[in-house]
Amino acid sequence: ETLGFTGLVVSPNSVIIADSENDRILGVFQTGGAATFLELEIADAPVVFDGPAGLRFSPEGDEDHILYIADRINNRIISTDFSDPDEDGVFEAIVLSTDAVVLSGPTGLSVSPTDLYISDSGNNRIVVKPLNGDPAHVMVLNSLPAPAMANPLGLTVAGTDLYVADAGNNRIVRAPLNESSTASVLANNGVNLAGFVPADVFPAGEGDELVIADAGVGRLVLAPFDASNAEELDLSEDLTTGLQSPTGLTANQDVVFIADAGTDPDRVVRILILDDGGLPPTSILDVTGVSDLAIDSNEDARL
Repeated sequence: ETLGFTGLVVSPNSVIIADSENDRILGVFQTGGAATFLELEIADAPVVFDGPAGLRFSPEGDEDHILYIADRINNRIISTDFSDPDEDGVFEAIVLSTDAVVLSGPTGLSVSPTDLYISDSGNNRIVVKPLNGDPAHVMVLNSLPAPAMANPLGLTVAGTDLYVADAGNNRIVRAPLNESSTASVLANNGVNLAGFVPADVFPAGEGDELVIADAGVGRLVLAPFDASNAEELDLSEDLTTGLQSPTGLTANQDVVFIADAGTDPDRVVRILILDDGGLPPTSILDVTGVSDLAIDSNEDARL
């Protein structure tokens, strides 16, 4: 079974989307409207993406507003200062060095105040790249219950832990940022796990819950960090067509943005808005001028 991964991240006013099937990055205002396609250059040559996946900004409060992009099929991470385009709106970028650690099909990205975390999906592991320039290393998952991690996709830092969508094992892994501490599997009590295939995770509420994009069943699961009962979010009253295969998440205050891939062969993606106020409870983000937003169904993004 193939499974794409659609990276999403919010800037103060916009949603940035990795349109992986079309090998491009685009932005649209959080209220919808005409899409802007991001142009990046490395040494005056255009950046040519191949299946871009995860997106993340540098930690809040960082002097520079660095955007990290997992360029999946090119096996690299691209970074650019999102606050400093040139007079033509082009962003100067670099390939982020992961030193002696060679990536294979990177997908999900997350940041802590000190580190960039990379789902090195093709190698079934998490790579840690310190933001101070120290060498990258493979994250130690101390005493993680068997089996070993398989095809990790989305991941997010919450508090002192990293939560990983361990898609190949149909579970969420909790990995302490202090790698000497014991890793574990997040309990999803109260939710039927038949067909569960987590694609992405993101903190929700007041930071005491995790939203899980379950691409296998086509639903969002809300799982408290304290292992009390999880619940399935019911969006049926708000959407004419319910969730099909959610593959990406991001949030900005009370608003959650969801990349929902269709189940048709083209895997066309729509961006949904789950909002506590202002907009309808769940609405579809209008991305004007883009009719073919889609995930990459290349076999490299596999289960």
